[in-house]
Amino acid sequence: MQTAKEEFDRHFSSITKHMREDDVQALLQALTPIHVSAGEGMIHDGETSDAIYFVQQGSLEASITADGKKISLGQVLPGQWLGEVSMLDPGPATATVTAVSDCELLRLGRADFESLDQHRPMLMNVLIRSLLKLLIARLRSSTDQLIRLADDSHHSFTPIHAQERSADAYAALNGTRR
Repeated sequence: MQTAKEEFDRHFSSITKHMREDDVQALLQALTPIHVSAGEGMIHDGETSDAIYFVQQGSLEASITADGKKISLGQVLPGQWLGEVSMLDPGPATATVTAVSDCELLRLGRADFESLDQHRPMLMNVLIRSLLKLLIARLRSSTDQLIRLADDSHHSFTPIHAQERSADAYAALNGTRR
């Protein structure tokens, strides 16, 4: 049987390989295990969310609703995380997340996130860099999806609104507002 650290390392080695051992332990202590049953919604578009969730087991689907239609943004699988947008830019969630299967997650709440930010700057440097890489990948994927949708409907699309949100998130991260 694997320890909590070994299990976390197995799924999130892209993060932990850049951390000191004591920082990994501090992060693990800040995480709260939660279970989400298949079919259960855990984050709802437009509602306040204040945590990052690391997926250890199961799968979830992220989606939005546009013109009354559900649009899937993709699945979130073990080794991935979600909730980062609301953590970096407090406000309503930007998507609905529903468990496709029973899931085991690790939750990092806002208070623990802020405490780690104050007391573990090296850990937070690694975590923030990883969050930014994730956000960039998701922004690119969303932009590609919007371009395909625009092509299918013969409309044009400019990702300027996505750029503005990214700039707002960056400013919030640095404690300033645009």
